[in-house]
Amino acid sequence: MILNQSRTLFASLGLSFAFVLALLFFGGWGNPHHVAAVQGHDRPSPMVSHSPAVPVVGDELVLTLTISNPLVTDLNNITITQILTPDLGITSRITYSGLVDGSCHAETWLCSGTLISQTSAIITATYLVSGTGVVGMPISYTTSITSTDLEHALAVDAATAAVVGPNLSSIGVNYGPGDPIYVGDTLVVTMTLEHPGDNALSAVELATVVTPTLELISITTTPALTCSTWPCELTLVSGTTTITSSYRVDAPGLIGTPISYTAHLSHTALTETLTTTSRQTNRVARPEFRISANLQANDPIALGDRLVLTMQLANPAQGPLTGISLSQVLSPELRLLDLEVNEAITGCTTQLPCNNATVMSNSTALVTATYFVDKLVDAPITHSSILSMSALSEPISVSGSTGLVDQARIFLPLVRKPAPDIYADWVSLEQPAAGASVNFIYVNQAHDQCHGPVAEQQLPNTILAATNTGIYSLSEASAIGEVGSWQQLTATATLSVSHIISTTVGYFVSSFNEGSVWHSTDNGATWNTESLTDNQWVYWLAEAEGHILAAGANGLFIRTSDGTWIRESAIDGSVFRVTASGNTAYAAEIGATKDVIWRSTSGGAIGSWEAISATLPEPVAFIQSLDLYSGDTPELLVGTVDYGIYQLSGDELIPFAINPTLRVHGIWRDVQGRVYASYRENGIWSFPAEGGEGIPLHTQPDNASFGDQWLYSINGNAGSECGIIMAGSREGNVWLRRIP
Repeated sequence: MILNQSRTLFASLGLSFAFVLALLFFGGWGNPHHVAAVQGHDRPSPMVSHSPAVPVVGDELVLTLTISNPLVTDLNNITITQILTPDLGITSRITYSGLVDGSCHAETWLCSGTLISQTSAIITATYLVSGTGVVGMPISYTTSITSTDLEHALAVDAATAAVVGPNLSSIGVNYGPGDPIYVGDTLVVTMTLEHPGDNALSAVELATVVTPTLELISITTTPALTCSTWPCELTLVSGTTTITSSYRVDAPGLIGTPISYTAHLSHTALTETLTTTSRQTNRVARPEFRISANLQANDPIALGDRLVLTMQLANPAQGPLTGISLSQVLSPELRLLDLEVNEAITGCTTQLPCNNATVMSNSTALVTATYFVDKLVDAPITHSSILSMSALSEPISVSGSTGLVDQARIFLPLVRKPAPDIYADWVSLEQPAAGASVNFIYVNQAHDQCHGPVAEQQLPNTILAATNTGIYSLSEASAIGEVGSWQQLTATATLSVSHIISTTVGYFVSSFNEGSVWHSTDNGATWNTESLTDNQWVYWLAEAEGHILAAGANGLFIRTSDGTWIRESAIDGSVFRVTASGNTAYAAEIGATKDVIWRSTSGGAIGSWEAISATLPEPVAFIQSLDLYSGDTPELLVGTVDYGIYQLSGDELIPFAINPTLRVHGIWRDVQGRVYASYRENGIWSFPAEGGEGIPLHTQPDNASFGDQWLYSINGNAGSECGIIMAGSREGNVWLRRIP
């Protein structure tokens, strides 16, 4: 009671009880210990630390505040605040320990409570290192502590090291300083990024800039990220990221200039966009374009001669050279007799100029123009061959000239004896593959695509032999009176080839030893296989309107416009032959006792096939070959096993040829509808379009026949300039002659 009254009295005098006790015990008002206790080294001391030492954008920054109270009294009504520059957002709740009746509010960054005497409090705040332009800046932070028991606020100022962020560490391309680069090549730009943080960094914008602008083919990243075009916004993972972008080297006026490339990285945390040093490739090389002529400036030339100019365009690039235009200018103008191209170029056929042509990759295109010298000018003939393409700032022109046209020889060409046609009678060519069976001969059907040393000895420009050891191409004869030689096409040596067709989408090849179909879109330079599900081998091929048809051991397979092969479910058995023209197609299904003919009038489409009502009359049972001649009568001819040729007439199969009644391996018809057939044992026979009596064509100039050789194939070209008939045998021989 007395004590309480005393405390009240002291309070009314403005004196604390503790202060009075101090006066009583220590005997005076300004004792040094008192000063030390309130204002000296035993004052509450705050300490702040941060982790990590170097903050990374996208990661967390942890600030830890430790407050120690060495006093003998509690610190009441403590208020703690923390201010960061730049301002960072709290990523989680502020955690604390050691505050009695404490609380912390992350939204306002305010902690309060009581710190008991002789104890410490620990407060931890976690921030996300982010914000506009934060990279490259230190994060400054000020921590303030107030209490009703402290005369002055306590404050701690500190700062982190500068914030670091993502970096573009390198950029390069797939061409070294000395590597040539061509139109049609693929330029691959690779940039490497480093993200030093532990967490992924979102909303990073990247771009590779190529000058001049090239067509972007693809973008790939390691590790895998989503990026398909530039600029690209993505999330960078921790560590190294490699981004590769591929471009087609082709742009207007590109040839003769280098390609510049650089990379950009931007993010809100960066004060400016990071950009690699701009680099350049070598200058894009000019294509090699040459001209060769059969008549030079010192060569005599006269009326009636032929001037042959061959343009050579090399494409060493990884991809095709597109959008090519080739032309020739002659003075005086001469009549173009023939234009011949090799397999390396497409889009250039019968006339000059040829526009929008394509030269295949890693190949040399040859375009040969033959002109008739029919103008007497008593002056040289000058000629210029011109190559144009968008990548050239100006066309490339190569010029030349002949000697003077000799007036004294003006009539000599008119009386010169023409070269003999060595193909007027049967000519036996060398064997394509040394005894390997010639199962089929492909002949280009175009009437105006011919080549040869002279007009009298021209042949179709593409002739292919399908043998048991691959495909062979017949080259052009190198001199008058000579015949060409055979060269094997790339990668076909393992095939026992049964058939070859040329279509609007390239060559297709079937074989006796594979269940797939081979396909080439570059005239046989390269091949890929297209699988026919559960099929063992393929006998024959045909092209209908919109579909490719394959006669297989496991049925009829149909290739749709998207390249997918589908089996026709209506036909259960093996299909030995197939033929098509326009929207009409026929297929011969192998039967146990008699073969069945199926028909489609919808371009061979899936589900459009029906068995025809006509059947082979007794004793005929099996079909060896089919020939469809759309718009003619008869439309369908059927070569049988051992019983000659039959024709489809209404709902019946009736005899077409009176003789011979043998196995018919092949049938071919010319533009007049005349029929030529190859027989296994009896050579080649010709029949009128309406059928009936045939005549043998297999007798050679020395009255020798093809002997006992089995003729597996017959084909031809019905044109007036280079029309021929060709035959191939099981024994590996090939013959040809003009159509009689």
